[in-house]
Amino acid sequence: MRENITKVAERGERLDSLQDKTDTLAVSAQGFRRGANRVRKVEGYEDDPFEKKWFLRPELFHPRFPDALAQVSPRWDSIMAFIPDFWTTLVIIIDAPKPIDVSAIQSYFDRSADLPLDIVITRRPGSPRPSAEEERAALSPVLPLLNRFVHRFQSLSIYTMHGSTLPKLGHHLVGIFNDLITLRLEFEFDDGGPSYATVGQSIYLPKVSKLTLDGHNFLNITSVNRTAWVQQFPNVKHLSLVRLKPIKSGSANDSRILLYDFLDVASTSLNLDYLRLCDFVLTNPFSEELFVELRLGSALILEDLPRAFVHEFLFPVTLQTPELHVTRCSLNAMGRIPGVSILRLEEMAEFDDLASHLKNWNGTTLTLVRCSGFNDEFLEMLGAVSTYTGAIHLAKLTVEDCPGFTVEALKKMVESRNKRVEGVADGDEWPGRPAIEQISVTGKGPKLEAVDAEWLRGRVKHLVWKVGCA
Repeated sequence: MRENITKVAERGERLDSLQDKTDTLAVSAQGFRRGANRVRKVEGYEDDPFEKKWFLRPELFHPRFPDALAQVSPRWDSIMAFIPDFWTTLVIIIDAPKPIDVSAIQSYFDRSADLPLDIVITRRPGSPRPSAEEERAALSPVLPLLNRFVHRFQSLSIYTMHGSTLPKLGHHLVGIFNDLITLRLEFEFDDGGPSYATVGQSIYLPKVSKLTLDGHNFLNITSVNRTAWVQQFPNVKHLSLVRLKPIKSGSANDSRILLYDFLDVASTSLNLDYLRLCDFVLTNPFSEELFVELRLGSALILEDLPRAFVHEFLFPVTLQTPELHVTRCSLNAMGRIPGVSILRLEEMAEFDDLASHLKNWNGTTLTLVRCSGFNDEFLEMLGAVSTYTGAIHLAKLTVEDCPGFTVEALKKMVESRNKRVEGVADGDEWPGRPAIEQISVTGKGPKLEAVDAEWLRGRVKHLVWKVGCA
């Protein structure tokens, strides 16, 4: 009798222990969901619009959650199998040494019950470059399975090495994505990509607000109707278009959507907060003229665009947006800097004269990243502020990895602009606020001595100076 009681007690303790583990894992699942939400936020412009290839981040791979936890023991795996929250984020690595286990993907879908899914298809950071055939063979068994569950996707991000292997909307990805909010389709190298004579099956994404399309997918969805394509994405707010080569000279392909067609749609049919063009070129006949007002709620991002396209894109546009971010594009091709409040310039070419381009700019916040044109001459321009020149409204200056200036020139600029503010106090009529309120210098740059730091802190409201060797 006593032995039976002891066995029952031990069994009860084991059940209690199992319940404790279940409760612990359930709490972990809640934490994981919060963490997953934080990961998803990285996709949005509001957190970090400049993060390249976010889905190559190491935390998505080392360790592979929840697989690492499930492999602790068979019991842990069996417990986790009944907690759907653990299985809602699936990372599929398409360049793994072994073929993709489709049954394991199916297991994720089964274990996640009917919860919304976040799907990432990508390659490992630093992995060898696969051939297009290898990449296509890795993807081919996955896509049919994905199409069975598209109604549960809330985000889908696919990043391939080759443009020809990236899935195409209406051909590989079809149907109605009822709950999809974020869609990202990108590749690294443009090897031509397939072109389809027919549009394929229909696709409709009623809730997508963040859309990133490669050039080939963009051409496919715009090939039939150059204006009605937006009806497939009625609620898109953040649009990124990446990787589209210009038509070769003498090419017979005249079916590609024209730049003015796109601008017309963007200014009339789309209600965008954010537009990003990266290594993306549309052409337009010079004989056709169209002037549009492009309104964006947040920002226009221009990255790695040819000089001629920058000019063709901005020439007909009256831009209404708070922010403009330009990376590795020609300022000379832009002509006058648009009247935006916030301007970010990254890796501007040496022959772009920042001082001459920005002296008439009326914005308040300027960020310069790895720009050799940020030097003492540029600071002299800011210091020579007058009624119409010297970036008269500049209040916040952020500099990253720009070692070509001196602390002495920076101090002279601050002192000169502060004197103009003192002139306002004496009754001088002055339309702007030339004093710099905030200066941030990080990365490579000159060393700031303690006496200079004290001097600057006495003349600006906020000072950040974190530099390594120049």
